Amino acid sequence: MRPHDFWRLADRLTANEKNPEGFRSAISRAYYAAFLTAVDFLASMNISLLGGSGVHIELLNILGNTGDAALLIARDSLDTLRKQRNKADYDLTNKRVESEADAIIDLKDAFDVIAELNRCRLDKPRFAAVSAATRIWVKKLRGVP
Repeated sequence: MRPHDFWRLADRLTANEKNPEGFRSAISRAYYAAFLTAVDFLASMNISLLGGSGVHIELLNILGNTGDAALLIARDSLDTLRKQRNKADYDLTNKRVESEADAIIDLKDAFDVIAELNRCRLDKPRFAAVSAATRIWVKKLRGVP
């Protein structure tokens, strides 16, 4: 299975489950598609996350320190998607995440995050620079000399 499969599921949910639970589920799956793509992106640099309850914040912290302006924008979008996913999954009083319009916006935003991560990975000089800067940041973050 690939992370993009979750994005395709979110797309199908948005198109075919036009109800609150369908839109909430689409928002959640869209976020996880982008999140798991970002995890794979870091893995391609030989960087793994420590895991645990802070894994989502750890990922955002690392993506925010790549030295790449476009990846910083993608990181901010991923953070917004995470917040939307939390509302969709945990706040049943929030009716905004039960709308088709919100699901479509989040689906597009997740696609844009995935696309930017893939653009970086395919641009060899850019990816090499991002990898070097990110590895330095992760060492500093984890207190590794």
